[in-house]
Amino acid sequence: MSAAISEWTLDRVQRAAPDASSWAAARRLALPPGQGPWSGCGATETLLWGQCQGSGRTPYQVSVDLTGPAYRCSCPSRKHPCKHSLALLSLWVRGSLDAGSAGEPEDTARAWAEKRAQAAATAAAADPAKPVDTEAQAKRRAERLALMDDGVEDLARWLTDLARAGTADARARPTSWWEETAARLVDAQVPGLAERVRDLSAEVLARPDWPDHLLAEVGLWWTTVHAWRRRDDLPLPQRADLRAFVGWAVPSAEVRAADALEDEWLVLGAHRTDRGRVQEQRTWLQGLRSGEVVRLLDFAAGGSALPTARLTGSVLGAAVARYDGTHPRRALLATEPVLLRADESLPVGGSLRQAQAALADAWRRSPWVSRVPVVLEDARVGEHAVTDAVGASAPLLDGEDPWVLAALTGGRPTRVFGELEAGGFRALAVSPLGGRAATSAGEERTSRPPTPADDSDADRRSRNDEVVSRDQAALSHQHLRAWWEAVTSTALVGTARRPLPEGLPSPVATRPQADPATALLDAAATGTALLRASAVAPQATEEQAAAPDDTLPPASERAAQLLTLLLTQPPVGGRLSGHALQRWLEAAARAGVRAPHDALVPLLTTATKRRELRAGVREVLDARGTWLASRRQEWHWALAPAEAAPARVDPAAWALLGSSHRAVLVRRLRADDPDAARALVESTWRADSAAVRAELLTALEVGLGEADAALLEAALDDRAAGVREQALALLDALPGSPRAQRLADVLAPLVRPQGMLRRSLGVGLPDDDAAAPRDGLGPAPRGRSRRGWWLERLAAGAPLATWTGTGVSAEVAARSLVGTDAWPGVRRAVALRRDVVWARAVLAAQAAGPDWDARVAAVLPDTERGPAVLARVGQVTSVPELTAAVRLLPVADGHPTWDEATSLTVLARLERLKRPPHVLDDLVDELAAHLHPTTADHVRRLAASEGQTHPLHRLATLLDLVPALTEAFA
Repeated sequence: MSAAISEWTLDRVQRAAPDASSWAAARRLALPPGQGPWSGCGATETLLWGQCQGSGRTPYQVSVDLTGPAYRCSCPSRKHPCKHSLALLSLWVRGSLDAGSAGEPEDTARAWAEKRAQAAATAAAADPAKPVDTEAQAKRRAERLALMDDGVEDLARWLTDLARAGTADARARPTSWWEETAARLVDAQVPGLAERVRDLSAEVLARPDWPDHLLAEVGLWWTTVHAWRRRDDLPLPQRADLRAFVGWAVPSAEVRAADALEDEWLVLGAHRTDRGRVQEQRTWLQGLRSGEVVRLLDFAAGGSALPTARLTGSVLGAAVARYDGTHPRRALLATEPVLLRADESLPVGGSLRQAQAALADAWRRSPWVSRVPVVLEDARVGEHAVTDAVGASAPLLDGEDPWVLAALTGGRPTRVFGELEAGGFRALAVSPLGGRAATSAGEERTSRPPTPADDSDADRRSRNDEVVSRDQAALSHQHLRAWWEAVTSTALVGTARRPLPEGLPSPVATRPQADPATALLDAAATGTALLRASAVAPQATEEQAAAPDDTLPPASERAAQLLTLLLTQPPVGGRLSGHALQRWLEAAARAGVRAPHDALVPLLTTATKRRELRAGVREVLDARGTWLASRRQEWHWALAPAEAAPARVDPAAWALLGSSHRAVLVRRLRADDPDAARALVESTWRADSAAVRAELLTALEVGLGEADAALLEAALDDRAAGVREQALALLDALPGSPRAQRLADVLAPLVRPQGMLRRSLGVGLPDDDAAAPRDGLGPAPRGRSRRGWWLERLAAGAPLATWTGTGVSAEVAARSLVGTDAWPGVRRAVALRRDVVWARAVLAAQAAGPDWDARVAAVLPDTERGPAVLARVGQVTSVPELTAAVRLLPVADGHPTWDEATSLTVLARLERLKRPPHVLDDLVDELAAHLHPTTADHVRRLAASEGQTHPLHRLATLLDLVPALTEAFA
């Protein structure tokens, strides 16, 4: 093996990833062949290949040429290399790929590698580098500065016109007005200002606080105009910030040529923004020796991918070259970073007040600073705000999902890293307490700041002093805010209609102003700076209780890795992905472990959409997951019945709820208090629309009982046909209702025993009855006789005792009714009322017939249903019939799968049937949920006789996962 190829490590594979999500997905896919989605894998000294089963039917063909390296994959991803290529590389680095044997994957990979080699051999040599013409370079620089000067002056005139006409006039302008200004700024080579103008044109239409925001932005631009005019007088850091703000890019080669800082760099966190045309990634690093905090900026446009986001908490050994500017400075990696370790804690932080002081200090040094990185100590991350140890809060901006952060922290005070801006705090990472002591500004510190956990008098005095200081600052800020609102009112209509308010701050008031528009712009610039400097975090209004301690141990690292794979990149697609996840949940429940905290949000989100997973998810949530579910309405299904049951709804509030919300409440309340739920329905019955009445009646099927008969009887007289039909459907399940007795009175005279020994039963057809339509004896469907249809409806609604009241047994009655018009109604009545005696009789009567009723079989207890269904399995002649039967096969308590003998019986019958793919999906769904793991070889043999896209191949892949799951929970 060559030296270049032998240098591959997992760290190098990570650096090859186009972004963090690709690397994370690759790690989840990097399961050895036989335990994950990989098959047909192999390797030579220079070439890797394999097949990865994705969510589709055809596995992806993956190849990696190590001499490039170069990557090839048949997946549709636009990222290069894709997650499949990275996963294959990871498997090879770990030694999980064997030497390949000749076959289709290897042949495809070799042909691709040979084609690459031929193309490289004929590539043209690059042109030699040309020498730099310094004189021409200086001339171009002077020309650009002249253009930029003109552009900034044009912006100044535009701002003055805006101040005269008013911000309301600017908001009413069409997009073209803003675009024309932005285009002129682009022509003047100040693209940073042009982008700000474009952004503001959208923000004034979207933000409710647009007058305040527009004036503050105008004030910042006016500051920029004045600073640009005297840029040569500014210190180098401020001048660099100014140039970056207007869009003067510094070549990276020029930055690398400057002195670089060698250090061990802790990755604090990262954030990505998508601006449509351009994506941006900010990564914050802190030097562990120097204490300096820098930010790496990466951009991607035109569909290209951003580079890998470094993992938070990792420490990189690298030299960093820094751009000129104020703290925190932008930087780039001057050398290839080396991963030193991956579990460093965040540095010790401070309070929100200290963080705001750091932001104000950054603004004092440079008004063009947008944000500062901060670490908050003992902070709680809520759904909408972050709160520090003394109760100060800041609204959360777009960043890490607050629900994910809540799952990780459990609502406990923790150390939080993020970005503080004028509008709030963007949380990017959390960690347990511990690690180096350094402030958010990167200055070394020897101890933690006081927190509520400290009990000393000095600590309490420090916290009290901070609260008093914050209150005083808030009062000063309120006075300034009142003046700013008056300025905003003037700006709204323009200086041509209203003069500036009196009592301007001294920097503005002492300047002689010939032009009111200029005075307004000066006031906007000064007011923006003063408001920034005086801002105080408000006090939180309430404190959220933290999660109780978990009682279950966490799943193993291997099990957690498999769970992440199943949630994000399941090796089987479609509905089988849910069954794969269900197998994990069942294994975790048997092992008595909980889901990892970072998987709680995706688990709750997935189970919210897929009800069949909810019972399994409840078992692995433990205290932290239950606490998290209690904080979000759509996750309340995960709570215990006592916790999830809705509070009693006030009738006045009930009337204001939407129909869907009402139906959900009724279903939930019926499980706990059916009478209270019915009372709510009755309270607005007359005022509700027909559609609402029908929907609420449907909800009454939960906990349906004889006490509901009165409401259903009244619904039979409803003007809406949909309401009447729903009432009739529910009354069929109530043999003690008045309607059931009326139908029995009609049916009983038609039923008569036959034969001297009464071994059969006869039934006649009913006559016309004027009252019959109210009880469901209405017009017959097309193709049915009216009297025959009425007999079926009588059989469905009358008590089953009507048939046996003549002295015959249920078995005799069922055998006699097979093939009559009454037979479908009898089967419906048995299924709805779950009468076991009649269910045995019906199944015995129809055992040899084609109309075997699965609904009736479901009524039998497990001990009887299993043999009855297996007997039916041996009689079916099609896949749909087999599907209907196996749905009723019982499973043993604590074992979600059938036993091995039952599984083999089902597969043996399937082997004898025609198996077109389009009818197999429902059956494969059932087999995936219940087949015994030992039948995997049998399924593979069945799949081998079918095409590669046949559903049985996906089933075989799912069963192959079972040994890996068993091993992970061993």
